[in-house]
Amino acid sequence: MESKNYVARLNEYAHKKRFSLKYRESPSDGPDHCKTFTQSVVLNGKDYPEGVGKTKKEAKQDAAKNALRDLSEGTNQTADDNYNPTSAQQKKELIQKDSDICNKTRSLSVNSQDNSSEQNFIGLINHYCQTKNRCHSFVEVKRDGPAHIPQ
Repeated sequence: MESKNYVARLNEYAHKKRFSLKYRESPSDGPDHCKTFTQSVVLNGKDYPEGVGKTKKEAKQDAAKNALRDLSEGTNQTADDNYNPTSAQQKKELIQKDSDICNKTRSLSVNSQDNSSEQNFIGLINHYCQTKNRCHSFVEVKRDGPAHIPQ
């Protein structure tokens, strides 16, 4: 079974070929609780596609994976049979789509068959985001009504 540690595999490749290897980190996007990190590989002076992740480690692994994929395409070999060809730009678009979905759901209402007058909507959102490995934020847009029963 092949190793899934792409950073180690790329380091080994660079060492065998006597190439210089550097990782370049880009500024992270988003609020602290929902940042995305971006890194790219510079191998022997050549830039390779960016890697994106929720942590610096994930971004570095993704960048190494992209570099190995590009290197293997040049030699007609497969660096990883299970590689998912999602580019850094596509990942950024997916993250943007998540935030678009959040923006669209602000105006949704929930009709329940349950006759209880109170539901824990915050708990529902928290649970959903945790199961889907997503981030959320609550934004208070407008507050109407008396102080004891605001809407």
